[in-house]
Amino acid sequence: MKCVSSILLFTLWSGLWGQYANVVNITNDRFEYTYNFHVIDDELWSNGFVSDTTLQLFGFNHLEIKKYDDEFNVEKQILYSDSIHQYTSYYGAEYLQGKIYLSGTKNIYQNWDTLKGYIVKIDTSGNIAWEKIYFTNNKEVRINYTAQKDTIVYGLANITNPSIQKTKIFSIDSSGNVIQEKDFQGYSQQPISLRTTSDNGFIVSTTGVYYLGAKNPIVYKLDSNLNIKWQKVLGPPDRNHALQFFELPNGNYLGLGSSEEPTTGYLRSWLVELDSANGQVLKDTVYWFADRYSSFNAFSDIIFDEDGIVLSAIRSANAIGSNQPYHSLILKMNYNYSILWSREYFHRTSDQYFLNAYKKDDFYHFQGIVLQDSPTNTHDEWFLVVDSMGCDDAVCTVGVEEMVQFENDDSFMVYPNPSDAVITIDLIEYGNGCNNCSIVISDLTGKVLFTGNARSTMQVDLSGFADGVYLISLKENEQHLSVKKLIVRH
Repeated sequence: MKCVSSILLFTLWSGLWGQYANVVNITNDRFEYTYNFHVIDDELWSNGFVSDTTLQLFGFNHLEIKKYDDEFNVEKQILYSDSIHQYTSYYGAEYLQGKIYLSGTKNIYQNWDTLKGYIVKIDTSGNIAWEKIYFTNNKEVRINYTAQKDTIVYGLANITNPSIQKTKIFSIDSSGNVIQEKDFQGYSQQPISLRTTSDNGFIVSTTGVYYLGAKNPIVYKLDSNLNIKWQKVLGPPDRNHALQFFELPNGNYLGLGSSEEPTTGYLRSWLVELDSANGQVLKDTVYWFADRYSSFNAFSDIIFDEDGIVLSAIRSANAIGSNQPYHSLILKMNYNYSILWSREYFHRTSDQYFLNAYKKDDFYHFQGIVLQDSPTNTHDEWFLVVDSMGCDDAVCTVGVEEMVQFENDDSFMVYPNPSDAVITIDLIEYGNGCNNCSIVISDLTGKVLFTGNARSTMQVDLSGFADGVYLISLKENEQHLSVKKLIVRH
């Protein structure tokens, strides 16, 4: 469902069907970046950084932590800084034993010559337990990603000293003391993702200049002591891009990101599955979500559902031009990686993307950021809650793979919808001119529950249908012409 709404759009559908939402929170600060969202004790929190415009010091950044109510209003805001440094937050944030561990970099205000990697331990009341600076004998240290296991926090850092660039994984105890560390050297590696695995180990991905003039993902499977069990360089010897890795329900590893098309230089969404035992490539495919640029979101979580994977991507908003805005895609694919449905969401004409995803009460929750597209507006927080078909309202059309072209199609109408008895179907566009057309009603598994010859106006009795979501398809000789979603509620 394409969203071309005003800056603030909120749709609420409560009761049996839960809550839909598509909300952009105006932050009132042009330079606020929210990088992480977390559910802590069933409450939504975020962290990022914000420039202190009250001091009129552009770029003097505070760490920022927020807590939200059920309608995504900010209930609590915690700011942390010192008097001389700029703070930048990255994608590392862990909640462990009542404390939040935030990671990133800081530097002396207006002096970017040296970057210091830090971790701050803070509770949900804003009390600081400690701040630690790590690997200070290096020129630049960025602690990009974190993970947790038992009572230990693990960090993935990007280190430059002074011209050698490498990735380091390290672990700290509850006091911030380093317990273990291991370097991934060579090929100017930069960190991409760090996650724990069900065998008590880790899956780590970096990107490095492995081939001359090329950029390739490098994947490491580590045991619980950070020893390398296997490693894999992905992509041919041309320019490829980052892949973040997740553990699949079957134990293998799923990589998502982007790959550069060799002949044009355009970016394609790239998906890879690796065998957990040895890193063997089991699946390697690309998806064209846009003519010039598309990528699976390199920083967002994904949802492993019983019947498939729900994830986000970004795509260019149009086929030509530079500096074009990027829109967000929400899509679901089965475990054979066929796309079940895809939906496009956006606000304004700026870049936007999601940074978090989770499932709650059979709804998919996404949080992210909408960047400013002019000096008059701000970087704003974005909250999207959709149902099992990716819709942000109860009556939007269905976007399964072979039916995406029919989104927002008005060739027929169904009313009332939701319904508990008899619905009326009007063939607005086709009228009596569709001699070989049929109406088919099926459930979300594809089971056909009703079929009949299409007429200009027809009625269907739903009294025998259970409460739920169904698909109404208008077909001509078994070819889909249009599809809509029907909700039955008695």
